[in-house]
Amino acid sequence: MTLAAAALAVCAVSVVLALAQVPPFADSRKSIGLGADARFVPEGALRYLDTHRHDGPPLQRVPLWRLHHLAGLPRRSAIIDGRGYVPGSLREEIHFARAYPEHLARLQAAYGFDAAVLDYPIYSGEGIESLGPDADWGLTSPGWALVYWDDFALVYLRRSSPWDAVIARDEYRRLHPANGLPAFWRSLADKAAVPEIQRELERNVSQTGSARGRTLLGFALLQEGKADAALQTFGSVRDPERRLDVLQGQALAWQQKGDKARVIETYERAVAVQEDALTLYGLGAALMDAGRAKDAIRPLERAREKNPALLPVYALLIEAYRRAGDAQREGEVAQAGAAAVKRAQAAERARNGLGLNSGGRVPEAVAELEAASALDPDNAKIRSDLGFVYLYAGRTNDAVRLQRAALERNPRLAQAHYGLGLALEKSGDGQGGRRELAEYARLEPRSYLAWRLREAWSAPRP
Repeated sequence: MTLAAAALAVCAVSVVLALAQVPPFADSRKSIGLGADARFVPEGALRYLDTHRHDGPPLQRVPLWRLHHLAGLPRRSAIIDGRGYVPGSLREEIHFARAYPEHLARLQAAYGFDAAVLDYPIYSGEGIESLGPDADWGLTSPGWALVYWDDFALVYLRRSSPWDAVIARDEYRRLHPANGLPAFWRSLADKAAVPEIQRELERNVSQTGSARGRTLLGFALLQEGKADAALQTFGSVRDPERRLDVLQGQALAWQQKGDKARVIETYERAVAVQEDALTLYGLGAALMDAGRAKDAIRPLERAREKNPALLPVYALLIEAYRRAGDAQREGEVAQAGAAAVKRAQAAERARNGLGLNSGGRVPEAVAELEAASALDPDNAKIRSDLGFVYLYAGRTNDAVRLQRAALERNPRLAQAHYGLGLALEKSGDGQGGRRELAEYARLEPRSYLAWRLREAWSAPRP
C-alpha cells in the first residue's frame, strides 16, 4: 500500500531550523567538553547564507538556529527557539515536512521563511522508493532548490524572486547528496548526465572540501573509466564515516586496472570495517575471479545469510561449490536460488501492482497482486498490499480477510494493522477499526500515519 508503506520515520531531522531534540551526550558525533565542535554545527551553511544576504523582510525571517556566541546574540532568528518549549504537534510537523511538501508549504505560509538548513536524513521503514526516482530525499518539495551542501548540512532556498539570481547560479540540478551512494550510482547510468554531475561535484569539493563530495566524485570518475583519478580522489578522503564507501570505490578502481590482488586486499579491508552483503559479495566475486573458489565460499555464504534476496550471490555460490567438488551443497544452493528468484518475481509483480493502483488502474492492480501472492503465498506484506487494493476496489470483506491472513503470518506487520483498521471502519466496525489503528500507531510510533492518527484523535470534536 503506497501511503502506508511510505510512512517515513525521518530520524535526526532539522527542517527549517535545528531543534535541539537529542541531548549531546547521546550523540556519538559529539565529545564531552567546553565549547562547540565546529565540525558538527552548520557553520559552513550559515556562512553561505551570510554571503548571500539581501535586504527586505523575507530574509529577516530566515528560520535558522545557531549556537549563541560567548559575546552577543546570534545574527539570525529562528521561527521558534528549539532550546525552549516546542508544542509537540509543531515539532512533529517540522519533523515530517521534508518528506511531505504540503506540510512544508503550510509552515512556510505560517512563518514566512525563505531558507532551510537541514541535516542529512535517516529514513526508516518501508516505501522510500515511493518518493520517486527523481525526488530529493533531503527536501522533497519541488518549490525549493538545493544551493549548498557539505558533510553536515544542506541549504535549500524557496523558489522566489529574492533568491532567483542565487538559485540560477548555485542550484545543484543533478545531485541529490541526501539520497545516498546507491541512488547516486544509479544516476550515473545516464551517460549524458555524467559530465554535469562531475562539474557539480568539483564545484562542491572546491567550495566546501566535503568528504562526501570527494567520495561521490571518485565514483563519477570510475563511471568514466578514470581509475587512476578515482584512486587519487578516494585517497584524499579522511572522514572515517566515508571509509566503507571509499574502500568499495577503491576496490572497483583496482578492478578496472586489472589488479586482482589489490581488489581482494581492498575488499578484505572493507569487510573488516563492516560485513554488509554487497561488500561480502564483492570479496567473494574477487576471490572467484582469482581462481580461489574454496576461499570464496565463506564470504558468499555470509552475503547470502545477510541478504537472501541478493540474487547474483547464488550463481557464484553454485559455481564455487561446483569447483570445490561439493555436489550436495551445489544442489542445495541451486534450490535456494530458484526459491529466491520466485520471491523476487513476486516482489516485482507486487511493486507493479502498487504502481498500477496509484495510477488508478485498480482492476489491473488486483490482477498483479493476486499473481504476486500466488507466487509467494507466505509473504505477509504482499497479502497486506493485496488487501489494500481490495479495499480501494470496494471489496471490503476481501480486504478484511487478506489483512487478517497477513497478520496470521506476521502479527507485528504494522501496515496490516493499519489496513485492517481502515477495512473494519469501512465495514461499520468503528471500535474494531480504532483498535487496529491504535496497534499500528503503537508499532510505528514515529511514522507519518501514526502522527496523523494522533492528530485526528486529539482534535476537538465539533
